[in-house]
Amino acid sequence: MPPQPAIPAKRALPQKEAKLFKELLQLYEAKQHKKAIKAADQILKKFPEHGETMCMKGLLLQQSGKRDEGLELAKRGVRFDLTSHIVWHVLGLIYKADRNYEEAHRSFTQALRFDKENINLLRDSAMLQLQLRLFDPLQETRWTILRLRPNMRQNWIALAVACHLGRNFDQADKVLTSYVATLKNVPDYDFEYSEVLLYHVRVLEESGKHEAALTKLDAHSKSREIVDRVAIGETRARLLAKLGRTEEALGAYNALVDRNPGRFAARARRYIESGLKRGVPSLFADIKPLYADDAKRKAVESIVASFHDAVAPTASPPGEPSTYLWTLYFLAQHHSKLGDQSRALELLDVALTHTPTLPELYTLRARVLRRAGAPHEAAMSADRARLLDGQDRFLNGKAAKYFFNAGRIQDAEHRLGMFTKKDAPSPGADLEDLQSTAYLLQAGTAFEREGKLGHALRKFIGIVKVFEDVEDDQYDFHGYVLRRFTVNVYSDFIAYEDRVRQHPAYIAATLAASRIYLRLHDEPGLATKLVAPPAESEAEKK
Repeated sequence: MPPQPAIPAKRALPQKEAKLFKELLQLYEAKQHKKAIKAADQILKKFPEHGETMCMKGLLLQQSGKRDEGLELAKRGVRFDLTSHIVWHVLGLIYKADRNYEEAHRSFTQALRFDKENINLLRDSAMLQLQLRLFDPLQETRWTILRLRPNMRQNWIALAVACHLGRNFDQADKVLTSYVATLKNVPDYDFEYSEVLLYHVRVLEESGKHEAALTKLDAHSKSREIVDRVAIGETRARLLAKLGRTEEALGAYNALVDRNPGRFAARARRYIESGLKRGVPSLFADIKPLYADDAKRKAVESIVASFHDAVAPTASPPGEPSTYLWTLYFLAQHHSKLGDQSRALELLDVALTHTPTLPELYTLRARVLRRAGAPHEAAMSADRARLLDGQDRFLNGKAAKYFFNAGRIQDAEHRLGMFTKKDAPSPGADLEDLQSTAYLLQAGTAFEREGKLGHALRKFIGIVKVFEDVEDDQYDFHGYVLRRFTVNVYSDFIAYEDRVRQHPAYIAATLAASRIYLRLHDEPGLATKLVAPPAESEAEKK
């Protein structure tokens, strides 16, 4: 065995303090921060330049809420012992907790210079490389981890994922092939094994090897090793289409759809009439996507119009009153969707005469009035729906939304306050904590219309922070997904996170904030109003 390098003098501790340092680490793991800080102070009293203890105390202070003090202490500790992997690892943990992932990664990289095979360091570094999308170094890190722990199955999958994300498809293919070859006595209908096989097919497909992907898919699906039959059908149809085997692809898609387009009207009639008879309020929302196809839209209109005539009070025999009511409700939504707000309001007037106590009629009337350019009347209609059921949070939120749209900010916040925490500083503060982008966008837009640019800007920036949190929160999933072997969903998740800022709320908020910043640039006098302490609205004071 080669001789071990001598411990630097500044790092060496006498037996008593060395034992105390081990206790310090155990107390940290047990989250007993006060006792751990006390132990650190005992060591530092005798050895004030012991870098590892100083860094550990900095980490404990940071986790106790003293962020700045903890970071400064950790930096001092690093300066006292630049060649210790512990001080760099601890500094990286502090940066990671502050979501400063770039600095955390630099610290972990420095730590690995002095302890190249520290498995905890390598795993922490891999998680940060995933978060920062540093796929080339991620592959190197995962190779090292696999070499050190080849018997852990998740290390094989983690390396394959790293190669896949880095678009090193050939290497990902080889890793997955080698991993599958190591498996023995896999039980029937094993989900983890099925996921790995599907993921292998996905890697081959994305690398352009469509024929190989289809061959592998067919082989493993026939042997029932891939258990997700829907995924098999979708993947097979997609691969056949990419290979230009149009007829086979069409057959595969027809098998998935399992319906004859020529029977749309009959199937739609059964579905719609069943929903109207049962009084399903969300029926139109369910049918609405079909309106993209003019033929289907006309078929739906014909079905509901004829059904309306059949259940009207003047029909012989007359239909059920509730069925007639929900048919009017559906038709009003239909005409409003097509832009005929006058006809929609006529139908709603008939429905309200029939049943004046149904909240859904008033919320729909509010939507129609807003589309017709009457925001104040829309707000009053939505508020009337709220008054019919004071315990319904959804109706309360709808009323607030329409008051914001009408520029009546205090009325909106008053209604929101009925369902937010009573001990919150304001209704808006509680909704910001809940990361309600709908509230932030509506409130920000209302404030901008009122000329209260400071208030508006804070709301829009609040939306940006929500999406920053969404990006940061993905960190916790990197390790979890690899342990659970849900790699196909994980690939979709990574792709989603990469485009999360394409969300309509984020785009609307950033465009609105940009408008305000441009106004400040063009009209420097406005900046004074933003810098001055904002006056709270009456609702916020309450």
